[in-house]
Amino acid sequence: MRNRNYSSNILVIGMTENPGGVESVIMNHFRRFRKQGIRADFLAYDEHIAYEDEIRAAGSRIFVMKSRRQNPLGFRPELYRFFTQHGGEWDTLWMNACNLSNIDFLSVAEQCGIGRRIIHCHNSRPMDHSVLRNVLHSRHRKTVLKYATDLWSCSNVASCWFYGPNIFEDARYTYVPNAIDPSQYCFDSEIRQAKRRELGIKPNEIVLGNVGRLHMQKNQTLIVTMMRKLLDADMKDKQYRALIIGDGENRDALETLARKLQVANHVSFLGERTDMREIYQAFDIFLLPSLFEGVSIALLEAQSNGLPCLISDTLSDEGIVNDNVCKLPISTTRGCSAPDIWAEKILQLGPHPPRKATVQIVGSAYDINQQDSLFA
Repeated sequence: MRNRNYSSNILVIGMTENPGGVESVIMNHFRRFRKQGIRADFLAYDEHIAYEDEIRAAGSRIFVMKSRRQNPLGFRPELYRFFTQHGGEWDTLWMNACNLSNIDFLSVAEQCGIGRRIIHCHNSRPMDHSVLRNVLHSRHRKTVLKYATDLWSCSNVASCWFYGPNIFEDARYTYVPNAIDPSQYCFDSEIRQAKRRELGIKPNEIVLGNVGRLHMQKNQTLIVTMMRKLLDADMKDKQYRALIIGDGENRDALETLARKLQVANHVSFLGERTDMREIYQAFDIFLLPSLFEGVSIALLEAQSNGLPCLISDTLSDEGIVNDNVCKLPISTTRGCSAPDIWAEKILQLGPHPPRKATVQIVGSAYDINQQDSLFA
């Protein structure tokens, strides 16, 4: 039976081994659950998930099962056995998803008596070209309405793709913008100096930072290509370095491109990091050339640090709170290539452009402190 010492007991779906944006959203809420009297457990496909040590240290359990892809015939029966075995331990299911190709968690949870069933949308477009996944997503846009009690979304743009254009008329719909604790990313000049020394960054180097999975969606190819343009265009012999934080299937291709363009000495792939609060301090300019996003957690973190931010013009204005965020094209515009445009803008900003002294994210909809009532 569920633990009566807590006001709510939640089973969280959606954590993976990759410490990406969705995982950050989940953890930003998870870290505040104890304050709210909430206990959370996790059900995942991966044997080890991001932030596993922190989750277990908080007393939460992590259950692992095979995915539907790994166990196509046995997935749903296994899920039913799991909920039957743990019947009554949770009153809420919080399913975090980037598409609706698999809604068995919701339907089986409804069948097994979990009263509150939240589906939380985290993306605005398909992340791959899987025909089957896209067909299932389209079919389930209506079906999900039978099983979910709460329909959440990280952005209004994402909502239309995820649920359909009429979702805003549904009383179960809630706009839940991605949110962070901005106090965790405040600028600190001493940490900046220490982290830059640790990373081997010279005092006069201008650091361009990107945070995200190395995946087609994040479009880091533009950054690598732009570095060649930037180095060719800089007539004052400034020193530029790009720090790309994250890992993923595109890493080999990006490293190969950096070598081909002879910018490998100016582009550092740092992989997954656990010290992002400090690494933002080392940046001078934050870059987000993504093809699409819901609302980027990394953009919110960079704005909390006061960094000048250059982002794709394909992204919505959701998540923009500071006035030093500039949108730039990611395709050829008026005969000028996107890498040229981004390089020119960086040169215009000059060396070590000033940060925002006062960040507008504090107290905004993107401040996690404003969202504690969601799980009440």
